[in-house]
Amino acid sequence: MGRKVKTENRDTFLRAAYKLFINLGYENVPTTMIAKEAGIHHASMFRYFASKEDILSFLFESIEKKMITYLNLSSNREPLQNYVIFSIMKYEFSLLNPDYFRLRASLIKKTDAFIKMFLTTLSILIPENSDADATNQMPLDWFYILGGTLLLQYEFITNYSGIAVSAETKNFLTNYDSCNFSEDSADKFRTYMYHSIRRNVQIFTNGSGDGDEYIACANKELAQIDIVGFRDYYERELNLV
Repeated sequence: MGRKVKTENRDTFLRAAYKLFINLGYENVPTTMIAKEAGIHHASMFRYFASKEDILSFLFESIEKKMITYLNLSSNREPLQNYVIFSIMKYEFSLLNPDYFRLRASLIKKTDAFIKMFLTTLSILIPENSDADATNQMPLDWFYILGGTLLLQYEFITNYSGIAVSAETKNFLTNYDSCNFSEDSADKFRTYMYHSIRRNVQIFTNGSGDGDEYIACANKELAQIDIVGFRDYYERELNLV
């Protein structure tokens, strides 16, 4: 099978999975359903993806790479500022797009898949921190950032901390019609978001960075960005529609 055919089949599976995950929810979609939607034999899927989790991780990795391109995050800007801009964009997009939030919630619960996606994205945004040690282990500062990010988002999604509004959070994660967080819940989510970003800035700068200054600069830049329009952009660019 030629490389072009392999790529086309992989993308066909990816488009089918995306459509089903969005409409039915990740947990409700078996791989056999994805293969049927794609119109390709089920066994063929495992030539391209190790598991359903791998499909979800690859999908988010692709989306987040497109987000980096959409934001025009380049080497002309300080890498840490790129990271903060990207982080705020990602969280704000989650608030505006229930489908993205639900899929991200599913990915966070799949730790191995989430780590794979996280490391790929972070190595693009902050390349000088991308060197792992000789045993290919995650650098210590990345471990703290990943752990904190997972904890903050998992607590919000599950209402473990009691800060999120339980009924609304549950509705947001399970209602597949168009819906958005209330202003109050969105503000609570931003409280998590900014706390996480501030902590990560401190880790990256060994305590010398001003997280609030980075956040203020990022918000100023993002005010000029069409965050709502990003969904149409990545769906078009990834040929998901």
